[in-house]
Amino acid sequence: MPHLSEPVVFESNMMRFRVNESVLIPSVLGVALQLESVRRALTRNAKHAINQSSINQGDVMGIELPKPPAALQASFAEQVQRLETLTTNLAAAAAKAGAMAAALSAEVFGHDEQ
Repeated sequence: MPHLSEPVVFESNMMRFRVNESVLIPSVLGVALQLESVRRALTRNAKHAINQSSINQGDVMGIELPKPPAALQASFAEQVQRLETLTTNLAAAAAKAGAMAAALSAEVFGHDEQ
């Protein structure tokens, strides 16, 4: 599942659904559900209460999602996986570089001069 573009709260009323993988690859679905057009459609159908909005399974099942050809979905899913791997590797490299810079700073500036 791709990284979510915003913080979310998972409440106790979870919704479970299965993906027909002959129609849509799950990782492609994860990205599709984050499209602004899909978010607008879900928001339009949401039931609003005090400080909370909710959607039901019918709302989700009624959303029209893009269904690209299988080969295009597979290519897209591979590219997303590559980008997620690259993001993870870059974050690890940045953390390592930060630790090295901190260690170097401690070495250079951390000793008292006599």
